Amino acid sequence: MAITLERLRMLHAVSVRGTITAASAEVGYTASAVSQQLSALERELGTALFERSNRGVTLTPAGDRLSERAAMILDAVQMAAIEATQASPQAPPMTIRVGAFPTAISSIVIPAMALLEPLVRLIIVHIEPEQALEALIARRLDAAVVDFYNSQPLPGRDRLHHVRLLTDPLRLAVRSDRPAPEKLADLARTPWVLGGSESRLGRVTRSILAAEGIAPSVIVETDDHRVTFDILSAMDAAAILPGLALRHAPAHARPAALNLGRERHIHLVTRNAIAGHPAFRALETALRAAPRTG
Repeated sequence: MAITLERLRMLHAVSVRGTITAASAEVGYTASAVSQQLSALERELGTALFERSNRGVTLTPAGDRLSERAAMILDAVQMAAIEATQASPQAPPMTIRVGAFPTAISSIVIPAMALLEPLVRLIIVHIEPEQALEALIARRLDAAVVDFYNSQPLPGRDRLHHVRLLTDPLRLAVRSDRPAPEKLADLARTPWVLGGSESRLGRVTRSILAAEGIAPSVIVETDDHRVTFDILSAMDAAAILPGLALRHAPAHARPAALNLGRERHIHLVTRNAIAGHPAFRALETALRAAPRTG
């Protein structure tokens, strides 16, 4: 039979990772073995599935359609395995690998763990949203908690199931011992700690300041909120952070009572085919029950 489950896994891995070498690491075969298997699949199907170049491989229309079907088949196989292993009343807890960024881990995912026991066991993977979505499509994760800012489209909308968990407003963070600013312009001459210029938070915070006509004097660029709090401990500075990051802020840092008009949306994302399983519905319910940001 030309189409086997292993060949479908290889094809799908190439479509996700973009190169034979990266796909081989994904599926646990040598690059030579993956190349040979996919070449044999092309010969037996009588059609080209890839266009090869020095930069990697690109799927042809036939390869793209087969890869989409492969994703559905792999999901169906995973669901069949889950149903088989969970059929017995004595079945062990179902394991779900969920990826999440740091503040989501501490504020949303960890509080959900106790609500899921003993039926579901979580393995939490610290991973940033962009990488989490790639890992989810590649099946290295079963679910991901990710964030999106106001103007961002939802990636993989046709391949992934998105559920909004909460809306997290962006907040101005200042030292606790300084007078409360009445508007952002009051901080025009204050040193700023901002997210990296290429990060999503960094871009959003810079656009907030630009809209107020502020060209910030940036002293540190970081996406590590602990570093931001360290800077606020050492000197009078300002930062714009998500509300979740400020829920457990140290005593020397506090959010200012200003409405910045920007927010991020935190979603649970799974693959479409497995989103309806009771364990994933339970995961959604437990994550929604986590304490909300103010």
